[in-house]
Amino acid sequence: MVHARADAALHRVPFVYFHVLKLMMMIVNALISYELVNLFEDSWVISILVFFVVAAMLLGLQEIAGAMADPFGTDDTDFDTHRICHDAYMNAVAYLKANGNPSWLKDSRPTKNPLRD
Repeated sequence: MVHARADAALHRVPFVYFHVLKLMMMIVNALISYELVNLFEDSWVISILVFFVVAAMLLGLQEIAGAMADPFGTDDTDFDTHRICHDAYMNAVAYLKANGNPSWLKDSRPTKNPLRD
């Protein structure tokens, strides 16, 4: 229980929204189960199987949303921002080396440094 509180404190989603999301998931699952019983009156086994699949999908989406709440952390599923920035830098350097200095860059350079004058 303590670990769940510490984990919830690290997320950027406010704690109140977290509880509202949990309440909404419980209401949706209750409504789906009620409607499945009405839809499959004669075969209750099908309604149990369909509810299990739907509930598993909704809970899986909720876990994915929790993981996407902080994509720039240190978890295994987070983006590797250092590698992304390094690759972007290396691509920009390679592009500039391959294409040389563009003409618009040569024309727009100031002749004197305005900060040193």
